[in-house]
Amino acid sequence: MSVEAAGAARRSAAWATKAETAHGAAEAKHQRADRHVGSRDPVQQAHAALCLSQASAYEKDRDACMGMANMWAAVSGALLNAVPADEKEEA
Repeated sequence: MSVEAAGAARRSAAWATKAETAHGAAEAKHQRADRHVGSRDPVQQAHAALCLSQASAYEKDRDACMGMANMWAAVSGALLNAVPADEKEEA
């Protein structure tokens, strides 16, 4: 594996880890919101709405991180499949 392909693979893994972290945070916010849904207390209703808004932001962050992870995985794959310049000249 070339140095460039290995670097791209590491970047892909790092972005995937960030996506997993954002997913966990979104799940936690959904659970917190679930505790307050149906409450008659306006403060708890507001807290539930805030948690759902934060969960949505984490989900968008997760999607963006997965997009970056997939992009770096594609770069790594392309670099692995690339024919080195010196082999092209010989052919």
